[in-house]
Amino acid sequence: MRINILGFNIFAKGGTSRSNINLIKAFLENGHEVKYFNKQDFEPSEITKLIIHERFESAKFKVYTMEDYDEMSNGDILIITREDLFKCSRIVKQKNEGIKIVGEIHGPLEYISEDIDLSLDTIDSIRVSTESIKSNFEIKYEFNSVFNNYVNAQHIKINENPSNTKRNLLIKSRFEDEIKDISYVIKLMNYIKKNTDRQDIQLYIKGYGPSETLYKNLVKYYNLESNVHINGKEPVNYVYVSTSPYETLGYSILETLAAGNQSLVYRGDDNVLEEIYSKYNGIKFLEKNLIADSKKVLEVFDNKYTRTERQEDVGNLTEDFVNDNYAEEYLKRLYEVLSNDNKSHSPIYK
Repeated sequence: MRINILGFNIFAKGGTSRSNINLIKAFLENGHEVKYFNKQDFEPSEITKLIIHERFESAKFKVYTMEDYDEMSNGDILIITREDLFKCSRIVKQKNEGIKIVGEIHGPLEYISEDIDLSLDTIDSIRVSTESIKSNFEIKYEFNSVFNNYVNAQHIKINENPSNTKRNLLIKSRFEDEIKDISYVIKLMNYIKKNTDRQDIQLYIKGYGPSETLYKNLVKYYNLESNVHINGKEPVNYVYVSTSPYETLGYSILETLAAGNQSLVYRGDDNVLEEIYSKYNGIKFLEKNLIADSKKVLEVFDNKYTRTERQEDVGNLTEDFVNDNYAEEYLKRLYEVLSNDNKSHSPIYK
């Protein structure tokens, strides 16, 4: 099968780029041909580096610019992995009515701007992460050709052994506070230092983005220079922290869990992360309440992540995220929706 994928920038770091790469690998490994179309400009040398680094089967993989609509229209399926690029489906359908177009929702529904043209009249199906997001999308957009399937996480390596730490917290994220709410964790550190006997807890924050100055100012304001470290050396053993109001999976959470470390996670205003991770012993949920969350932090440090708990988590990780047949499972779920008359979409954007 000829699979085309349109994304923002496969050459950049980030969860969406990694999921695009994993998706390409899955299709290539199952013998499909894959053409990838990149929104951002790139150098030809970047393609070579990508093929070598990711060990792509280069004979069946090609990279094009987004403007090459003739190539984009020449295929069996087009998968668009960014909501603001869904509008490209209109041009593709004009050139090839028979191509099936899948729009992937990688961000929370709450972050999809009302100004974005989702072009659902020329999208054949939508892929989302979880069952609850699927239901919410169907209701919000009156569009019922939707299937849920986690992004491919074949890059994760599962450590059989649990990791424990008595004092290290880690955040790896884009510095964009209205989306990631890292400032809450800094305030939580201040509360713990002022209201408990734990003066030794260390928070390591890794990333970049427009809120970096805010974080540095908060650290200085609360006199936390000896406890909070921005873009310093990353600890080997740590408890990961995520306080984003919304996530659809959270690659960093998954990678942390796979490595054997625990995570303290805000369940999300939409409870999506609780839906995904509630069965894992290595995940504890925060409340966005300083008193309750300070107790939760200390409990994680004071209690051990046991081998028995880890074995159970490894089993669940393997069942949920280790899929040697991801490409065919993806296509199976897609065509189940497309062939179901009750799931044919009723677009409201015409």
